[in-house]
Amino acid sequence: MKKYLFFAALTSVALASCVNDENDNTIDAPVPLTFEAPSVKTQTRAYAGEIAGVVYPENESFQVFCRIYNDDAGFKGWETDGTYITKDYFDAAGEKASHDGSYWSTSTKHYWPSAGHALAFAAYSPAQDRLNAGATVTYGADGLTITNFSPAADSEDQYDLMYSDRVSGLTKANNGNSHVALTFHHALASIVFSTSEAAEGMSYKITDLSIQGTIHPTGTFKQNYNESTKTDSPTWATSGSTTVNYSPEIPAAGITVTTSPTIFTAGQSALLLIPQSIPDDAQVTVQYEATTETAPITTTEHTQVIKLKDFKLVDNASNTIETWERGKRYIYRISFGETSHIYFKPSVTEWKSGGTAVYTINN
Repeated sequence: MKKYLFFAALTSVALASCVNDENDNTIDAPVPLTFEAPSVKTQTRAYAGEIAGVVYPENESFQVFCRIYNDDAGFKGWETDGTYITKDYFDAAGEKASHDGSYWSTSTKHYWPSAGHALAFAAYSPAQDRLNAGATVTYGADGLTITNFSPAADSEDQYDLMYSDRVSGLTKANNGNSHVALTFHHALASIVFSTSEAAEGMSYKITDLSIQGTIHPTGTFKQNYNESTKTDSPTWATSGSTTVNYSPEIPAAGITVTTSPTIFTAGQSALLLIPQSIPDDAQVTVQYEATTETAPITTTEHTQVIKLKDFKLVDNASNTIETWERGKRYIYRISFGETSHIYFKPSVTEWKSGGTAVYTINN
């Protein structure tokens, strides 16, 4: 029989329930599986490439895994232990869930199984077809593993890699009238840029920006899920380093520097990188224009290369950012201070003796 599965969009990241074919059980009053819009955990973000805020956008898609097992035995884990029936309800590689105008649904439709069976779900985003070539994905007892993952070099081609919590014990009776709720967590680190302090009498515009250095471009992500505690301890393993160049997209018109700290949000200006220790040679290259605001109006072009470890923390100027951690966003603020002004400090030298001349009038 045909399988039907739909995903409904809500304000948090979640997955709706599923139902499969009647090889395992007779379907009585078929109820389609639907998925809520997944909710995103960790810091709110709103930059292209990253999921906007905590609402999963309708133009994104994710990959869903589903297992069916005997409900009377209770869920003992993703893998079978030989004492009860458990098997893949979806394809073992997971199935892509996309928004159909009303719900998130898989291309192969699924229904909730009848009484006596329950489902367990897990997912990752984006769907497999948006991962880099060479990346492989598996899901097992310890959760998600993605090997040879590489973020694209340009921010406009990057996707926010995320993994979900595992949910189990969902049945037609307890979830058939609702949607399967999944919560996603960010697997990468986010890098954004900010400007502040435009010197008086000058205006500045960022025209290009990039990060270079022997940064790890590829890694293996492991969720390390613990079924007994329902918790995970994700890790990244990187091997080898190569000189890379990551470029956030800067609009053709450039980014105008304002006097208050302003994060670049125009264009696709966030970078998503593999969590890692920052190498000493990591640097940002900034190209900008400086324009005088009084006559004669002149514009000069500049290129500034700044080591990332020369950026000092706002709340502790003696320290710098040493590591990009999973699920955290790092802001690198570029300040344009008074050093661009030309100032004058006049002084007067003392008189020196030039000699004395005398003329005497005798009458």
